[in-house]
Order: sequence, then structure tokens, then C-alpha cells
Amino acid sequence: MNEKYSFEGFLATEKFNNFQTKKIAGCEDVELAKNRLEGQFLLVGVVEEFDEFLVLLKKKLAPMEFDPRYTRVNAARDKGLSARIAEKYYQSIVERNRADIELYRYVKECLIPRDRAWYGESLKGEVDKLRKAQTIAPMMRLKSQVDFVVRKAYIEPVTGVMRKLAGLPARGSY
Repeated sequence: MNEKYSFEGFLATEKFNNFQTKKIAGCEDVELAKNRLEGQFLLVGVVEEFDEFLVLLKKKLAPMEFDPRYTRVNAARDKGLSARIAEKYYQSIVERNRADIELYRYVKECLIPRDRAWYGESLKGEVDKLRKAQTIAPMMRLKSQVDFVVRKAYIEPVTGVMRKLAGLPARGSY
């Protein structure tokens, strides 16, 4: 968010506590966030199952064309860093994010299994196909740039209006 914080400073900043719940509900009301995810979102996912989310999204958007291939950016260089941070700050993270943790569990235990059942038995195979297709051709890069312009110039402003009309914060694509 173009702000510089130490990890301790980030944890101590109130606006980042229960960030997802507040982003979805407009406040720290986890039940309202659950209801909005259930009734106002086309699909919900978690980052550790991103490829599966993209395959589900492709089917949900059909017959509209959607290419789920992507390029990884901002990937952690130090794979053990998150484990070390979690170990050191675990209690503080939990205390400041109880609503988000409850919301995450709801998504993992209720919404994701529902969408997996809706997709059917071929989901795992389609996720495997996506992972194998992650080679980026030059035309894919151009398509990504065009998609970026369309998203910034059209989709985000229209989505903001729709979110505002639905009683959600105007900004935020999740």
C-alpha cells in the first residue's frame, strides 16, 4: 500500500488489524463479512490455493473467455522467512486478527468445499493442466499489458461503483 512499516509497526497499526474482514464488511463484523462473501461474491479463494481458484473462476465466468495463466511476481526469496515471522509474532498476530482468522476458516471449511463440489471431479486434473501451462509466450505478456489497461481504465472504476451501490467500500477488488 506504498507505506513503509517495520513488521512491529505494521502489527501495531490498527487499520491493518482484521484487514480482510474490514475490507469486505466495512467494519470488524465477521458475520456480515461471511454473509457478503456468501451472497455478493462470485467466488472466494485463498492464496495457497490460487491455481485452483483460477480454474474455478474460469468455469464460473464461462462462456466469457478467461485465460488463467499468470506470471509470479513479488515471490518471497527467503522461503523460511514467513515461518520465522510466524514463530516470533504468532500470539500478536492472532490477537489482532481474530475476525480474519474466523473468516479464513469459514472460507476454507464452507465456501471452498462447496465450490469444489460444484466444479466436480475434474478440478484436480484442470489445476494440474494449468500448472503445466505456466510457460509465458511473448504474446501472453502483451495480453497481460492490455488486460492491465482494461482493468485500470474500466473494470476497477465500474466495480467501485457497483461495490458502493452494494454497501461495500468502493475500493478493493477482493
